[in-house]
Amino acid sequence: MSDEFVCRMCRVPLFTSVDLMEHEPHQHRIALRKKMKEGNINGVVECSSYFLSDTKEWMDENLLAEGKLHCPKQKCNARLGSFEWSGSQCSCGTWVTPSIQITKSRVDIKRPIQVKVVYVPTEAPATTASETS
Repeated sequence: MSDEFVCRMCRVPLFTSVDLMEHEPHQHRIALRKKMKEGNINGVVECSSYFLSDTKEWMDENLLAEGKLHCPKQKCNARLGSFEWSGSQCSCGTWVTPSIQITKSRVDIKRPIQVKVVYVPTEAPATTASETS
């Protein structure tokens, strides 16, 4: 089973973990100035975005060159991330091309719950001496 990612504002489903593009963190150097700004001199920076392997049906076809990605629900329209064919750099330093980038703080993960149903038999009522005769 795969995790489902939903808009943090309106909970509309956006994509699943199957749609995610894996990338190797720390493949490229991040400027020392950025590390110092974040107070992280040892260089370990966590990824702050998810990258999708392909466009989704809810994405605006007019923005296929580059642009901002917004929630498909008209009333919500929350900004979720960005799209660039030329690629973009993840916060961990790795360049991802093409870049369909969704900011982690803008989505929530809905994990499927696996429930195991167990039958526990109840004890039969005790019989009394008058019932057995």
